[in-house]
Amino acid sequence: MICPSCGHENLPGAEVCEQCMHDLMGLDLPQPKEGLQRRLMEDPVRVLPLRPPVTISPEEPVGRALELMRQHRIGSVLVVEGGSSLASSLNAEHSWSWLALRRAC
Repeated sequence: MICPSCGHENLPGAEVCEQCMHDLMGLDLPQPKEGLQRRLMEDPVRVLPLRPPVTISPEEPVGRALELMRQHRIGSVLVVEGGSSLASSLNAEHSWSWLALRRAC
């Protein structure tokens, strides 16, 4: 990435220029071109067909979370404490990894 301030060639993804310390963070953002790419980058979230979130209590078994994901054909559930306080999100990949690790111990 070329620094616009001093012209130094920095490594891709550098946060600041190695030579002049100019901030490069805003320069490494992808720029949409047209069609679907532009819509994905610029459309607000409200245009998506949002569904109600699927939630689970932290006390529920991991297997129940996996069942909910399968049943709703989703990749994650929200872990909610006290019925309204978001504690975390749990996705299928992390769940299976955790279960495999536990089984190995």
